[in-house]
Amino acid sequence: MKDKFKLDALNLRLLTELEKDSRSPLSKIAKAIGTSKEVVHYRFKKLLESGFIKRFHPIIDYFSLDYKCYRLVINLHNLKYHIRKTMIDELRQVQNIDLNVYLLSNWDLEINIWVQHAEEFYSFYNNFIEKYAEYIMEKDIYIITKTHFFSHAYLHKHHHITTIGEEKQKKEIDKTDEAILEILEGNPRIEILAIAEKTKISPSTAHYRIKQLIADRILKTSIPIIDQSLLGYNSYRVGIVLNNPAEKKSLISYLSSQKNITKITELIGRKDLDFEVDFQKTAELDKFLEELRLQAPYIKDFEVINIVVD
Repeated sequence: MKDKFKLDALNLRLLTELEKDSRSPLSKIAKAIGTSKEVVHYRFKKLLESGFIKRFHPIIDYFSLDYKCYRLVINLHNLKYHIRKTMIDELRQVQNIDLNVYLLSNWDLEINIWVQHAEEFYSFYNNFIEKYAEYIMEKDIYIITKTHFFSHAYLHKHHHITTIGEEKQKKEIDKTDEAILEILEGNPRIEILAIAEKTKISPSTAHYRIKQLIADRILKTSIPIIDQSLLGYNSYRVGIVLNNPAEKKSLISYLSSQKNITKITELIGRKDLDFEVDFQKTAELDKFLEELRLQAPYIKDFEVINIVVD
């Protein structure tokens, strides 16, 4: 079990600014929180070294670029560890895939894949299932339509929401923009000079391109992925089935007001949506779910999964 540590007021202000946009220069953050650049550099370094900030994640609205996101969840037969590891290692080599590994759940793996055409997903699906059919006991497919990312308001009381999938007008980008987004996926805090060098454009052009991607609401922001377990918090995903999918908007409105919510994903499939929530004790989660059932009697069923930040 990991030792708990505390975030003081200054670190909480630093986290708040990083959750607004972790690409912000530390000098700008220092000015925003009223301290010196040297202090912010030191605190930032310590948050990384402690493992509290695990990495940074750019929120890119691929929906606005006419991409679709499919989710494949699979339940594996009891099998040797090395087989599952082989599957995971293979999937993590695919650039347009996000992978989650479940513990203490009916499901073992969740594969989220971005494609521009449905045929691309079905090609991946058929090849993957054919290769690993003997190990797969059960599978399910969803289409993700919208995702809402939340700041950790339960830590610093600043409620910030970033949504992808709400843009109605499709955007067009060129190969240079695609290359910049790919670089940011690997390192959201990379310097402009490094981006310019990698894409063989001038720094001023790189700066303009990123500014335009933000203005076009393609590059929404960048957020830190934290290890909340260091503060004694556990993360849970709750999958929701509604009696009437028309109630989804009302449920999202209620969930969005709750400080412990960190993510909501809207789905087409057996579940209508799922959300992620952090609590220190299972009793707190139980109380939250009890209140949720009272607030949303139109919930038909739900499933709770304990999740681990990779």
